[in-house]
Amino acid sequence: MHYNIKVSKMDDSDVINMFDYFQGAVHFDRKPVGVDEIQIAKNLADDVTRKWDDANNYYELFNGDKIIMRIVLFKDSEQVSAVHYFDHLENLYRVDYYDYRGFISKRQYYTPDNNVNMEELLRPDGTVALRQFFRFDRSMQRSLSQYRLIGYHGKDYQFDTISMLMRFFLDELNKKDPQTGIFISDRSLVDDWSIMHMETPSYKVLHLHNSQTNDANDPLHSGLNYNYELGLNNLDKWDAIITSTMKQAKDVQKRFNPGIPIYAIPVGIVPETVLEEDRIPVSERTRHKVIAVARISHEKHLDDLV
Repeated sequence: MHYNIKVSKMDDSDVINMFDYFQGAVHFDRKPVGVDEIQIAKNLADDVTRKWDDANNYYELFNGDKIIMRIVLFKDSEQVSAVHYFDHLENLYRVDYYDYRGFISKRQYYTPDNNVNMEELLRPDGTVALRQFFRFDRSMQRSLSQYRLIGYHGKDYQFDTISMLMRFFLDELNKKDPQTGIFISDRSLVDDWSIMHMETPSYKVLHLHNSQTNDANDPLHSGLNYNYELGLNNLDKWDAIITSTMKQAKDVQKRFNPGIPIYAIPVGIVPETVLEEDRIPVSERTRHKVIAVARISHEKHLDDLV
C-alpha cells in the first residue's frame, strides 16, 4: 500500500489503514531489508548455499541438498518482500511478509496440508498486534473464524468477523475527532455494516456510485443491486445519501422516501480547461480505435461498446 501511495503522488498522512493503525505503523521511516540481513539458524549457517531463480525473483537457500528458506524480492530491487521457511521434510511451515517500508508486517503459519492456519500482523518492533485464525465452516470452506487484537492500549479484544473489527476501528478513529466524524460508505459490501453499527456519535453517508437496482430502466420496481441492499433496507441508520446523478437522486427519493438529505455528486468531473481545449478533427484521429477504462463487469456494458 505504501509503495502505491508514493506512485500515486500521495503522502502516508493522506491515508489511514486499519491494519497499519493497530500495528502502530501509520508512520514509519523506510528502512529496506536486504537479503544479507535475513538471519539463518546458527547451527545451519556454515553449510548453506544460495541459488538465484531469475524467473521467480527469489533466492533459495539450501542446507546440503534440502531447501530451508526462500527469499523473495520486490520487483527490480534487492529489497526483501517475503521469506518462506521449510522444515527438515521440506514442508512449508511459515511465511514472513515484509512491508515495503522495511519490517515484517504479516506472518503466516501453515498446516501439514499446506493451508494457512493462523496469521499474525506484527508491529514494527516485532510484537504481535493482531491474530487471525482460519477454520472450516459448515460447508467445509476455509474462512477466517476469529480476530484477536493483542495489547491494544494494554488490553486484548476478540472479534468474530472483519466487519466487527472494522466497526471497532472506526469508533476508535471517531473518538479522536474533536468534531462529529463523517463516515462515507463508498464500498458497501466491505464497510456498510461497520458504519451502520458504530457506537459513537457520527454522521453516516451511504454512497451510491452505481445503479441501485438490477434494472436501471425500472428503478421503482426492480430488485436491488446486492451491493446496496443492506444499506437501502436500513436507511434509518444513515444521515445522508450520495447519488451519482440528479435522476438517481429523484428515483431514490420516490422509491424509498428516506427522510434524509440526498446529494447528487458526479462520479467524474472534467475541468473547464480540458473542456475548452481545441478538438482534434476526426480526419486527424486514429481510425477504428477507442480507449475504454473499466473493470470487466456486466454493468459496464463493454459488449455495447464493442
